[in-house]
Amino acid sequence: MMARASYNEGFHAPNLVQLYSGVRKSTATGSTDTYRSTVTGFTIDGPSNRRQISQGNRLLKPETSTGKSAGVVIDVPHVRGPFGLSRLL
Repeated sequence: MMARASYNEGFHAPNLVQLYSGVRKSTATGSTDTYRSTVTGFTIDGPSNRRQISQGNRLLKPETSTGKSAGVVIDVPHVRGPFGLSRLL
């Protein structure tokens, strides 16, 4: 029998666009909320134009993460696994 464990940490800083981009305006034409228009049946819930406004945020902070895992490997004598492997290394 073999025991395994791992621990990791991650870090992701916001990029320059996420921090400093100016105001961006865009329009999605002909987009449809397929669920709503099917349920309500109203023509007003059909295809429409949606306006989106976004910009950077200088107050964003880095993202951090941690991960942990543990497990056990059991090697049973005279039992072969897939591809002829008798034990996991």
